[in-house]
Amino acid sequence: MIGGISGFGPQPFDVGAIQQRIGNKVQQFDTDENGALSAVEFEEFFANSMMRHSGKSAEEVFGQIDTDANGEVSSEELFQNLSQMRETMQAQMKSHHQDRMQEILKAFDLDESGSLSKGERAAIDEYLDRIQEERSTVVDDIAQTGSDLLDTGANIVETVLDIVL
Repeated sequence: MIGGISGFGPQPFDVGAIQQRIGNKVQQFDTDENGALSAVEFEEFFANSMMRHSGKSAEEVFGQIDTDANGEVSSEELFQNLSQMRETMQAQMKSHHQDRMQEILKAFDLDESGSLSKGERAAIDEYLDRIQEERSTVVDDIAQTGSDLLDTGANIVETVLDIVL
């Protein structure tokens, strides 16, 4: 758990379960039942997977995944490719997180010491409390406005019914 938010950060990676799921997918699209996907089979797999959103063609992706260049993509090659993608995404997320932390440090490090003093951390806490209070006020205002609109709507309906009936 990071920053009080569970589910944030790297999630457990159950290698066996992932390999099983990939194996099942390969088997689903492996029409000649040889245990791997030909270029034609891979195109169908690609069209039915999230990979189609990669901005690359099925042929490009096939070429990247077919690391042994045998003209087929095995479950192991798919697993290796997905593992590399996962590692790349984690590295990008970590880099982004570090960049955001540097921005926060720069914004609140008033004495430019490179770290947050106790007083600066207290200022952050006050700032976050103020944001929470403002958020609560906005939510309350929205709830009250919605309630007022419903009351007004009900009054209009009653008036219309009184006139019509």
